[in-house]
Amino acid sequence: MDDPTVEHREVDPDVRDRVRVTVHSRMEHLLRKTGCASRAVASALAVRDGVLRPGPENLGHCVERAALGRGTGIR
Repeated sequence: MDDPTVEHREVDPDVRDRVRVTVHSRMEHLLRKTGCASRAVASALAVRDGVLRPGPENLGHCVERAALGRGTGIR
């Protein structure tokens, strides 16, 4: 990754696998609870409801998609 805020280092494989399982489990729970078909739909729902605010560099993309009313899978 080119993100300077992300620290790159070796991680214990057991810890890495536990974190991966935890994130996956939480995402699955969130998708079931909201009725969303994917992470993209959950993100669109969060933007629509004001839970997630995109940064200025992504705002145009989100507004364009919302204005078109396509690709969100939400009503």
